[in-house]
Amino acid sequence: MGTEAFGNKPVANNEEWAAGVLAVANDPHRTYTRWVNGNEDFCFCGDADAVNAALVKFAAVAAPVRQVTLLPGRGLTKSFEKKDVPYDWRLHAPSGIYLGMLKLQGDAVGGHAALEVRIHDDLKAADLRVPAGLELVRPRDLADRNLERLRDGDPHVAGRAAIELGRLAWVAGVVEVLAEKLGSDSAYVRQCVALALARAGADALPALAALERCRDRAAGNERAYLEDRLKELRAAVVPKPAAVETRADQLRAIDELCEKYGKR
Repeated sequence: MGTEAFGNKPVANNEEWAAGVLAVANDPHRTYTRWVNGNEDFCFCGDADAVNAALVKFAAVAAPVRQVTLLPGRGLTKSFEKKDVPYDWRLHAPSGIYLGMLKLQGDAVGGHAALEVRIHDDLKAADLRVPAGLELVRPRDLADRNLERLRDGDPHVAGRAAIELGRLAWVAGVVEVLAEKLGSDSAYVRQCVALALARAGADALPALAALERCRDRAAGNERAYLEDRLKELRAAVVPKPAAVETRADQLRAIDELCEKYGKR
């Protein structure tokens, strides 16, 4: 089950949210909202001043965990009809079935609301002001957390980790581990990995041969699914060297911001 909405029409409070989350969700810079079984995301567009204001609101959330993940490049998600939805920052606020699953899986971090801030040419890390009470998370930290969860024996935990790692395929070692995971005994995990690789685009091209071998071992609906993901990966456009260097610059800026503020 899922719903979505464009614009910034105020949303109602959810009793499973910590106090203060509603104020973050109802920021007037919101452009898109998506809810799927309690897995709720709010996307926003704005400049550094707007992000700084959102960080202040998030620091006021009454929760023991308040993490802000910093990632390079403008954010991009898809609507239910596959429309591109760009964003500069995003609030993830779990509840309902999704939150219940996280608790059963023992995910003490994922069960709390979290912010993701994207660093790009129009939103520079040096312009951000991080208030006390927030923990900054670097891409490497996020990758390591999900690489650990990828080894979990619960296919749903491993599958969710694989999807998250697809957004971090440019982090050293991630694609190689995902390629190895295509040998999982779980069809669900294999398909999650294939989806993650396809979404990763050119960064996942080193795993192309492994995905082809996985497809060759499969049959029926799974084989057809893997073939579709292979087509998507083969169609990936290799980024120009300038784009790769820009991402490297953004990662260095993220490191500098984290060194400046750390966990506060």
